[in-house]
Amino acid sequence: MKTWSDSPVHEDFCIKFFLDTNLLIYLVDNSHQSLNDFVELLNASPFARLVSSRYVIFEFVGVRKREQYLRIAAKNTEKSPNGSINYTSLFYKLDSYKNPNAVFEDEVENIKTAVTEEVEKIARDFNIDFEYSTFHEDQIQPTIEVCLSSKISNQDSLVLVSSVLPQSKETNYIVLLTNDSAFVSSYLSANVSEILTNHSISSPELLKADDISGNIKLIGKDSTARSDLEVRVVELLINLISKKISQNYLGKTFPPTGKNFPNDCISFSMSLERTLRNGLYITVLGKNLDFIYTTKKVVEFWNNGTPIVGEFIPQQENRNISCKIVDVDETGTETPVQQEIIDALRTEGNLVFIHPDSR
Repeated sequence: MKTWSDSPVHEDFCIKFFLDTNLLIYLVDNSHQSLNDFVELLNASPFARLVSSRYVIFEFVGVRKREQYLRIAAKNTEKSPNGSINYTSLFYKLDSYKNPNAVFEDEVENIKTAVTEEVEKIARDFNIDFEYSTFHEDQIQPTIEVCLSSKISNQDSLVLVSSVLPQSKETNYIVLLTNDSAFVSSYLSANVSEILTNHSISSPELLKADDISGNIKLIGKDSTARSDLEVRVVELLINLISKKISQNYLGKTFPPTGKNFPNDCISFSMSLERTLRNGLYITVLGKNLDFIYTTKKVVEFWNNGTPIVGEFIPQQENRNISCKIVDVDETGTETPVQQEIIDALRTEGNLVFIHPDSR
């Protein structure tokens, strides 16, 4: 980002991506390069956070224990003369850990070491915050209701609730990323949002990894190449930020015209769904997410050269807004904004928001 951008980025402009258990398994095995690229790009963006829950780690440990046991059994299984494995024998009594080629008690320490290293790898290499969501009593009742009111399994019900109710009395806007088709289908077919609303819990943005909005596919043979992901991740983040704080969205910038237009002002075309008043801080988000800039003083708005008084309601033919951008030194004195900043803010298509702390 530009060196003059807001730092750190305000939390309301950050999107939390909650990763389901199946994606953690893909990541640790590097099963799908596009998924690993996607996670790497999100980690590189100040507008994204990767999170999960203690319950997901609990699930992950169980799945990986079974996987590590299976790998040992496969390694120890005698192959036929043509080099193939008898899979009936391989999977014999697998769930009870009684494969004759892998005595669990003899392998338990190796399994424990391998799974522990994988848990550490997930947090370290992929920067996923598992402290985001812990077990707590407030999750129990909504989890039961989600489970009983839909086809969603009890495990997935807890994953869902733990994503949007990470701590007691704390509900968040979250993007729940999964590759579980049954989970997504059951969520969409049931009125889960109403259940969550009754418990004062936000509903997640549920995205499936093989068909994310913006034509992003992270799983399968048609997965998105990294060069395309770099562009589409920016588009995805902008769309999610706009949705997350839609009540603060004002419109998009356009280059000012006219030789008498002040050099320290920017202009934007206002959304018809908003009203405007003076005395607000505004934030301009670069259309390529290369900067985010919040005014250092409250701004006064003008409509087609006329100062706005009271509340302004835009009309289709009358929604061009301008405002002066000034900097402030350490004494509180107004100073001119650097030309580089003004030029960037004036670029066509940047997004203008009321800063969240203005309301």
